[in-house]
Amino acid sequence: MKTPTKHKKLFIFLASPSDLAKERDAVRAVVAELNKSGSGLADSRGIHFEVLGYDTHVSPDMGRPQGVTFQQLPPESLNPVGMECL
Repeated sequence: MKTPTKHKKLFIFLASPSDLAKERDAVRAVVAELNKSGSGLADSRGIHFEVLGYDTHVSPDMGRPQGVTFQQLPPESLNPVGMECL
């Protein structure tokens, strides 16, 4: 039996305007494919990506939106991927 490998977790903070929901879903689908156990590129290199987004990981609160977001996310998640509609 193969011993489970400890993967290094890398967080990706996904930031985009609210009207880019389909694009955010596409990024999450690509990351899931990269993470796929046994066949994914990230898995084969001992990495596990975790996508964090304001739409899934941040609760509404008082204050500046960016400040509220950064208070609620782990500091190691500040590998931002920004998206905008052109």
